[in-house]
Amino acid sequence: QVIWLPFMPESPKYLVTKGKIAEGAKALQFLRPRCDITKEFSSLLESCSVASEGKHCDNGESGVFTDSNSECDVSLTTGKQGKSKSKAASIRSASGAKKPSSIGLIDIAKGRTPDAIWHLLFCTMFLMGFQQWTGAKGIVFYSTEILVKVFHLSDAQLRKTPNEAQWVTIGLAAAGIVAVFASMNLIDRLGRRRLLLISTSGISLSCLLIVIGRVFNISVLAVLAMFAFKLAYGLGMAPIPWLTASEMLPYYALGTLSGIASALNWMMIFIIGL
Repeated sequence: QVIWLPFMPESPKYLVTKGKIAEGAKALQFLRPRCDITKEFSSLLESCSVASEGKHCDNGESGVFTDSNSECDVSLTTGKQGKSKSKAASIRSASGAKKPSSIGLIDIAKGRTPDAIWHLLFCTMFLMGFQQWTGAKGIVFYSTEILVKVFHLSDAQLRKTPNEAQWVTIGLAAAGIVAVFASMNLIDRLGRRRLLLISTSGISLSCLLIVIGRVFNISVLAVLAMFAFKLAYGLGMAPIPWLTASEMLPYYALGTLSGIASALNWMMIFIIGL
């Protein structure tokens, strides 16, 4: 994820809510290659109340996005703040085909969908599946056992309840809660993509420091790295994968694919728990 996430676009819905209309259209077209996005993007604008509220693009510039393959033209014009206070979103579509309200798994598997959604399915499944392979559940399941070895607790110390390892385990759980609450305040400010990059980078570094602390018997380093891991995981990788389905998948496939993604996530938890 650290390697591939820099090449992925920001969430179109997030960009639109921030007034970055042209960037939102480009991100949506990236996620719907060779497809007509005009109706979907128009619905996105309406749902975010951007067109009706007259918000401005953050960069204050004009943007035009054209997709020749789908024969759609999305023109987005915004005047600079001192010159104009209006914005026009003109969307013309060559196709008036009505999309289904829902679609089943068999139709998706056979490719009978109005849009090409295999890459969207891959992105969603990748995040949901590999969320558990970050090592978070290993920290949760075996934190006390790991800490017992880090602190070199004797049998007499282990019989004492709660012991040092158990207190630190409680602290790790509390750190995860704090991180999730912090993520609630940062997710719309920094964006999903940036927060995921920060989270995965922090997780990778924390895992490395945990190993170093364990191998060289540096208990303080190992414990601090475990806290850093929980904080980094809670900031991005814990909540954001659950948002990807609702923000990336088209509405007609949302119910089916989000259910599959959730099942995959729990299957990975079961495998790791073995």
